[in-house]
Amino acid sequence: MEIPGLSDLAGNILEPDGEFETGVLYGRFNPPSNNHIRVAEYAAEKHGLDYMDIYVVNSPGSPRNPMQADEVEESLRRTFDENDNNFDVNIHTHDIEGLESLFWRDLDIPDNSVYYTADIQHALLGGLRKLQSPDGLEVDYEPRYLQDVHQENDTPKSGSEVREAIREGSSWRKYVPSGTVDVIENNPEIKQRIENGNVSGPGKHLEILSNRFSELNSNG
Repeated sequence: MEIPGLSDLAGNILEPDGEFETGVLYGRFNPPSNNHIRVAEYAAEKHGLDYMDIYVVNSPGSPRNPMQADEVEESLRRTFDENDNNFDVNIHTHDIEGLESLFWRDLDIPDNSVYYTADIQHALLGGLRKLQSPDGLEVDYEPRYLQDVHQENDTPKSGSEVREAIREGSSWRKYVPSGTVDVIENNPEIKQRIENGNVSGPGKHLEILSNRFSELNSNG
């Protein structure tokens, strides 16, 4: 949840100066929506980027994460391949295994990169990652309510809105690009995961990390 006063303060602190070559987007993208695509385009235009590295969190299948990482990657690739972008897109899967992965020490992020996010929790984590980054990673946090990309009626506020629309059988296709529609319709188990559980339950990567630690402890 965004809190305007706190979000404005964080936005003022996490507002980088300078020029960048590579942008970084990070998250579950579950499912990839028009919002995710437009945010990538917006960040690339804002910073004049040549490259956009998108890291997809490898999440266990659940109502909150109905698509597997390879399905998310396929959706994103199909979409960006169809678009006429003036930046190159590289898509990666990231396994959250512990603090090394939480702080991105296991990622090969290029020099002169900027991490763009509209989520304040991700932004605060990004600030910690910046402090530990040997490559000069910068963080650009811009609250959702300040972004122009959410003005269109086919742009969902979050993945929860898309998942809820799928669960209710309402018009979910307008919220996602054709690449996502194709993958979901060709994989019926994706819809089954959404329909069989709580679409607003735990699922963000801090919760994935917590579950991972619990698994390690139970196996140890």
